[in-house]
Amino acid sequence: MIAWASADILDEVPDHPRVVANFARKYGGFDVTTESYSGPLVLLRLTITRWLLDGSAQ
Repeated sequence: MIAWASADILDEVPDHPRVVANFARKYGGFDVTTESYSGPLVLLRLTITRWLLDGSAQ
């Protein structure tokens, strides 16, 4: 199964406290608001526009 999607970058992670809290809970306190070795983390909002099932558009 493959999905086609458009993506919006939400680069102000602290502006989304529910997401920050869910990451911390799921990953044992992981703080998504701190920078990683490769730079700041961003959130992506994906909007599925089409599903491809068994090689055909649905």
